[in-house]
Amino acid sequence: QIGELGANVVRLYTLHPPSLYRALKQHNDSRPDRKLWLVQGVWTELPAGHDYDAPGFVDAFNAEVRRVIDAVHGNLELPERPGHAHGVYDADLAADVLAYVLGREWEPFSVDADNAAHPDSTSVVGRYVRLESGLPIEAWLASTLETALAHESEYYRGQHPVSFTSWPTLAPLVQPTEATVDEEMRFRGQAGDLPPEEIKEYDNDKVNVDIARIVPTEHCPAGIFATYHAYPYYP
Repeated sequence: QIGELGANVVRLYTLHPPSLYRALKQHNDSRPDRKLWLVQGVWTELPAGHDYDAPGFVDAFNAEVRRVIDAVHGNLELPERPGHAHGVYDADLAADVLAYVLGREWEPFSVDADNAAHPDSTSVVGRYVRLESGLPIEAWLASTLETALAHESEYYRGQHPVSFTSWPTLAPLVQPTEATVDEEMRFRGQAGDLPPEEIKEYDNDKVNVDIARIVPTEHCPAGIFATYHAYPYYP
């Protein structure tokens, strides 16, 4: 039905049950004129204490990155895990993958906390990606992209383009009409509308994350790209 709509890409935010990948493979093999490319995501929640470099969080997310890549190559058997997909992944979709997109929207307050906690982490020199000078969160993201590229390159002798999820709140643009929380508190205090403690919003322009600072090396011909979730209603 998706193919008949005229779409040509399916994006998954997380690993789905094996039946979906088998169905996609069957569709693409039987209907090459309506092939659906796969953009496969790797989901994570925010780290405890907003510390993206905490060993437990890094190890778990990198393991999930590798699992997802193994799954789309039809090379994974996952035991049952509450709240997660599991089963035998035996459909090789390597020729049907358009790209991998890692992570989720990162809340500005979480990104800001991680930047403050790791001020000296500003560069990454990997085999596949390089960050000469950036924010600590950009260094963590570059390392995650490196993990994905290294795993697929070294285990499957191939590459697909990779990206990480971002959204307008982190875009490298300054929005002069976007009020900060401090401004909101002052405005509402002056107007007598709401006491400051009732303001639930956070600073959408507090920090910018720029994927353009992360560049592929000569060992990454597949390349990297920017991904933004755009909403008509927020922020």
